[in-house]
Amino acid sequence: MDQVGDSTVVGTSRLRDLYDKFEEELGNRQEKAKAARPPWEPPKTKLDEDLESSSESECETDEDSTCSSSSDSEVFDVIAEIKRKKAHPDRLHDELWYNDPGQMNDGPLCKCSAKARRTGIRHSIYPGEEAIKPCRPMTNNAGRLFHYRITVSPPTNFLTDRPTVIEYDDHEYIFEGFSMFAHAPLTNIPLCKVIRFNIDYTIHFIEEMMPENFCVKGLELFSLFLFRDILELYDWNLKGPLFEDSPPCCPRFHFMPRFVRFLPGLITMKGWSSWEMLLLSF
Repeated sequence: MDQVGDSTVVGTSRLRDLYDKFEEELGNRQEKAKAARPPWEPPKTKLDEDLESSSESECETDEDSTCSSSSDSEVFDVIAEIKRKKAHPDRLHDELWYNDPGQMNDGPLCKCSAKARRTGIRHSIYPGEEAIKPCRPMTNNAGRLFHYRITVSPPTNFLTDRPTVIEYDDHEYIFEGFSMFAHAPLTNIPLCKVIRFNIDYTIHFIEEMMPENFCVKGLELFSLFLFRDILELYDWNLKGPLFEDSPPCCPRFHFMPRFVRFLPGLITMKGWSSWEMLLLSF
């Protein structure tokens, strides 16, 4: 990578070729595999017919409604949806559903009409929220992004005796979680509480200095590969609803895995042990 200014770096042509190779061999692998499969058109249910012909008045007037049909038709739709899911040819096991975007176990996550989905907080459309201008893909966008380390307290059940380790330059870098890059400072953010394993966890965002040796394109390629292709988090949307007339936009947050090694004998001014992080374009 080439240094431009105090903290801005720009990816070289060699790095660009590496990104293209990653996208061709790993990023597009799932789409190619799906394209090679015989096409499958799922049978339509009564819910599909209702969504095509229903009016939006009920969903637009009552913000607390579920935008669904009557109880009798709901039971019918649930049974039909279950039959449709059982008929999916790509299921790995009889007891497992195929993971489709926008789907729950008993049917679509949202049963609103196409017009109703363009408004409302329930559809991830918030008043005053605007699309974010795309970052420059082959730079680290220093001066525009804000870097935070994501931590969970207490660490109970989140620590492992055998974390993933990357060996580089005769050193071992241990996986400790993720960094998050935001387009605006995260000030006055309420604490995020999560109850899991009967334990009350708190998620913290700790601001850190902006790293240098990475490009936004690398972050996005990695995120798509891990969160979409591996973990299949199809409904995790960081851009918000996209329509045909939506302009190009950037995800509201970028994520990067943290592989670090602690530097023995080095103590910062605040008394913390110094560490080194292995970046995507190190």
